Amino acid sequence: GMKEKISEAVPHTKRVADDVVVALDLSNGTTLWKSSLPGAPSGRSSSSTPCVRDGKLYTVGSNRIFRVDLTKGKIDWDTPLELEGVAGSVLVHGDLVVALVGNLRAYHRDSGKLAWTNNQVSGKSASPTLWKTPQKEFIACNGGKEVFLIDPKDGSTFWKGPGGGSSTPVCRDDWMLVHGKDEKAGLIAYRWKDSALTEAWRFPKLTRRSDSSPLIHEGHAYLIGAGMRACLELETGKVIRKEMAKHDISSPVMIGKKILAYEISGNFLEIIETDPEKFGEVAKFKIGALRCTSPTPVGSRLLIRKVDRIVCYGLAREKP
Repeated sequence: GMKEKISEAVPHTKRVADDVVVALDLSNGTTLWKSSLPGAPSGRSSSSTPCVRDGKLYTVGSNRIFRVDLTKGKIDWDTPLELEGVAGSVLVHGDLVVALVGNLRAYHRDSGKLAWTNNQVSGKSASPTLWKTPQKEFIACNGGKEVFLIDPKDGSTFWKGPGGGSSTPVCRDDWMLVHGKDEKAGLIAYRWKDSALTEAWRFPKLTRRSDSSPLIHEGHAYLIGAGMRACLELETGKVIRKEMAKHDISSPVMIGKKILAYEISGNFLEIIETDPEKFGEVAKFKIGALRCTSPTPVGSRLLIRKVDRIVCYGLAREKP
């Protein structure tokens, strides 16, 4: 029939996608260079944040990890991955580039060749981070159901404990804060003491959402996510203030003594007071940011990722 003839005449479509890195001039937004590699159409789950170190940019694409020279956008190396849709970001530490790409892996910075793999840490949404304890350096990373401390030298597991999920642990001096996937775990504070890690306290939560990363500031812990904003004493876990709010996937950032966070799927940008006595929203702006992103402060500017563009705002100086 006519339908069959039409369908035969129309060529079959194939979904294609490129892994693209674009460099913009911060002062005016003009494009300096653009680099691309043939990729895989992996959707919005491919949302790794690039890491810049010593004139090089490292990032995970749809099905690869690669390095780009910042001068003209030349691709230095490109290492394929066996999976697609990595949302976690890379950590550059010493001569290694570390990423959670199905499991935790470290690649040599200069060549992109695999240095080590840790199969205990699984996932593709969490980002590894560095923790410099008073005695030793670790890579801290959430896995599926636990949080891990990994020796950067060989990738061996030093310790694991309750946590897990897609948020990034926050490490400061002898403290590590983990926003765990399980509601019973919630926000967990671990403390490094006498070359060992102990759980100091935990703050259970009401929702399984565990994407946003916590903050540590001046002796207090902050959780802006999981449908709430909360301020707790870091030493004891005592709740100073907690209120319901529609913060979910995005992580907050700090500028000075204020927290900036998205609310209601990135539609609004909130400025939150960190002073425990005044903790709460002090200003709110309709911003229309892309849902899973976070605001990025750069000096006196604030970069916002939208669905089809990047917008740069000037920040007013805080009054003394």
